[in-house]
Amino acid sequence: MNILSQNRNRLRTVHVTWHAHPGEWQVKEGGSSTVLTRSPTKPPAVAYGRSYARSIKGELFIHNMDGTIAERESYGNDPFPPRG
Repeated sequence: MNILSQNRNRLRTVHVTWHAHPGEWQVKEGGSSTVLTRSPTKPPAVAYGRSYARSIKGELFIHNMDGTIAERESYGNDPFPPRG
């Protein structure tokens, strides 16, 4: 499998992260430096991130203030579905 077909099979990611300076939550798409939205509190940022991840059929990563991942939600076609 070549690199181009591997990239097509990957889910796009959306990250909700704390940005200490200027002290706000932000939503970004993985691999991009563009901030999609900013919020002084976490719940509106998570709601926006969830909606955006659903719209692109991607994966949402909700981070804690220290950068660790608190939650992970997938809204697309999972390339590695569980057997069962």
